[in-house]
Amino acid sequence: MVEAHIAALQDMLGQIGRLSAECAVQDLVAEALSRCQMLRQLGAGQGQMTAPLDRTVDLQIFERLMVLAGPSTAIELLDQVKADLQVISTNLQAGAGRLDWAMMRAECHTLVAVAGAVGATTLQAHAETLHTAAVATNVAVVIEVMPALSEGLDRLITFVSQERSARAHA
Repeated sequence: MVEAHIAALQDMLGQIGRLSAECAVQDLVAEALSRCQMLRQLGAGQGQMTAPLDRTVDLQIFERLMVLAGPSTAIELLDQVKADLQVISTNLQAGAGRLDWAMMRAECHTLVAVAGAVGATTLQAHAETLHTAAVATNVAVVIEVMPALSEGLDRLITFVSQERSARAHA
């Protein structure tokens, strides 16, 4: 029951966001949508809803992107983000494993952009560090950063999958 009300509120906020081009309104809508997501997550901790509490992304940045995309495009965008992240993950693992500096630089470059767009700031920072290491051919930093980067990528892929599912059923 609570989930249905939150979903309805999110739909209304999305409509308001699409109707107003004013930056102040867009910021308020993004904040309100972020709070809806937080309510969903809090409810999950009480067994009322299913979305897990997750600090993988800055929800304000993520919700602003979803508002800009709109409900129908958001689903397609999340599908593409997930596919891109899976390719990046596979290529980074392979590139780091064989110290393919060019592959790591290219994949980190893409990951910095994708992570930044969805608000995964910690992952973005790890990708920037790995990119710098790949430019300098610094094996020690690659070995140090890859576990956290891989874990962050896995968490972001899970987050995007859950968001896509929640939005498809809202």
